[in-house]
Amino acid sequence: MATLTVRDLKETTKRNLRLLASRHGRTVEAETRTILEAAVAAADKGPWLRQPRDGADEAADAPRSTPDTAALRRALVVRAADVPPDRTAHGAYEYDKRLIVPRRGNQCTVALMEVPPGKSAYPYHYHAAVTEVFFVLEGSGRLRTPEGIVTVDPGDVAVFPPGPAGAHQLTNASDTQVLRYVDFDTTAPADAPFYPDSGKVSVIVDGMTTGPFRLDSQVDYYDGE
Repeated sequence: MATLTVRDLKETTKRNLRLLASRHGRTVEAETRTILEAAVAAADKGPWLRQPRDGADEAADAPRSTPDTAALRRALVVRAADVPPDRTAHGAYEYDKRLIVPRRGNQCTVALMEVPPGKSAYPYHYHAAVTEVFFVLEGSGRLRTPEGIVTVDPGDVAVFPPGPAGAHQLTNASDTQVLRYVDFDTTAPADAPFYPDSGKVSVIVDGMTTGPFRLDSQVDYYDGE
């Protein structure tokens, strides 16, 4: 995979922001400067690195491995229990996320998600340029989409394409059991997650997120200049 330069990031950002604006009927040029700064900062950062476990025997772990950098260069086999979870909790939203493949530098991102009873991982949302796939491993989920609400159980696969038709929210339907699922997403040079219930949008460039912004706060391009 070729290394992106700062100039590449700037040009890709401009091109994809205009595309997103044309698709969704809103001008996002007002945020371009902030997003470009995030892209430059991303280009200046070193590679993502997962540290080995304390006292780990490299030879014993040979059949299983972890990525050396953000961009995968070889086959990857990971024992889920060896990946430390990242916990997020806010009101009705709570989850443990074990990131297997990071977004930045890869053509897909993979994570193992654990959602406590009665909680949701994320608000109702869709992506402008990314397809998401859920594979349920354990528990029962209540899945909201534009088509209504359905129940998903172990062995079920749910696919959410880019755009409003792919809007979704998964909630743990159990009162006692944890909901576990694999979250597989494609990636894109630039993406915009939209949150219809709250009227917000974020912008993701090269794996770095800027926002969210409220859709009703649009300003003129030269405002404040």
